[in-house]
Amino acid sequence: MAITEQERLEMHLGLRKVLGDDVANTVMAHLPPSGWGDVARKHDVLTAVDMIGMRVDAIDRRIEMLDKRMDLIEKKMDHIEKRLDQVDKRMDHIERRLGIITTVGLTFGLALLALQVQIMLSLAG
Repeated sequence: MAITEQERLEMHLGLRKVLGDDVANTVMAHLPPSGWGDVARKHDVLTAVDMIGMRVDAIDRRIEMLDKRMDLIEKKMDHIEKRLDQVDKRMDHIERRLGIITTVGLTFGLALLALQVQIMLSLAG
């Protein structure tokens, strides 16, 4: 049962009367401030340390699992990057071919236009 601050003060004053100031102060200094029920025993501390250790182990396992997943993601990203490079090279190739086709088409069109002009001039003349 926890005692109140008033009861604690009264006990201190009573100890001073019986034992003197120095001894009463020493006794009070060794008593827990809120009662013995709130004092942790060695077993309580060891149990808490074990629980923390278990939690740390679980956290370590989780971190290892996340590291593995991150490694997999990095490998997939590298694979995607390589595939995008291949697509980029193909697009460059297609762009070059399209440029050649456009040039040939324009040249052919201009040649036909020149031929048509030549035919018109020869018919007019």
